[in-house]
Amino acid sequence: MINSMDKDQIEVTRSVNGKCQILSVRGLLVYQHVQTAKAMVNELFVETSEYILDFTETKKIDSTGFGLIFNIFKRKPKDARLVAVVPDTFIRELFSITKIDQILPVVGSVREAQELLAASPGAD
Repeated sequence: MINSMDKDQIEVTRSVNGKCQILSVRGLLVYQHVQTAKAMVNELFVETSEYILDFTETKKIDSTGFGLIFNIFKRKPKDARLVAVVPDTFIRELFSITKIDQILPVVGSVREAQELLAASPGAD
């Protein structure tokens, strides 16, 4: 169940571009709101072959937020590709510290993510 108070602090939206599902996270992906974010992802997630996690409008992320990213990574079909968009340098550094950047590519824009997916079809 999605808590309406949390929706002011966290929002996950989905857009689809061909075979690519883009999940955009806006706000605070932190402990207080991660259950709401998880419920939103569960409502929106559909199986496909390409995913982009867009953190362009994410203001803050903590360890529980990274846990949600791992859950999405594990939930996607085995052969599906996943790219994270992280333009914020501080949040990008957290992706490096947590070594998430070693299990999925991290780029600075949705366009870069789309180009990466287009340039390497079928590769992870």
